[in-house]
Amino acid sequence: MKKPTITIGIAAHNEALSIRQLVDAMCLQRLRNAVIERILVLSDGSTDGTEKITRSIHDRRITVYSHSKRMGLAATHNEIISRSSSDLLVVLDADIVIRDPLFLEKLINPIVQNRAELTSASIESLPTRTYVENVLAMSMKLKSILFLKFNKGNNVYTCY
Repeated sequence: MKKPTITIGIAAHNEALSIRQLVDAMCLQRLRNAVIERILVLSDGSTDGTEKITRSIHDRRITVYSHSKRMGLAATHNEIISRSSSDLLVVLDADIVIRDPLFLEKLINPIVQNRAELTSASIESLPTRTYVENVLAMSMKLKSILFLKFNKGNNVYTCY
């Protein structure tokens, strides 16, 4: 049986500090039930070298596209969707850290096993340093609590 293919779409705007770590983490993912066909990085008007850093990563699966001016996250996601022809599409923001080499496997298994049509990852905030970061982390914690309580946790927000 042929394994399903995956396109990983990464929306990036001025992510020079984090893009290499994320793309490297995607390249090192261990999959049994699927194959990474493409890692598509779409730089949305970046001016900090995001594209150059991404292009310096030597992996045949990586494709970099860029907008000369910022189009916004919705336009970037729409372009990622239109450029994907794989069986599965995983859309990520560039400012995340993934430490688990089985992240993709865990994320797609419910789909590959025909138990779901859509999944989402559970997120965890990094340690905060500033007042604004504390406010954002607290709002994420509040959302998680609300999502787990709504409909006893059986809802689209808890489909990880």
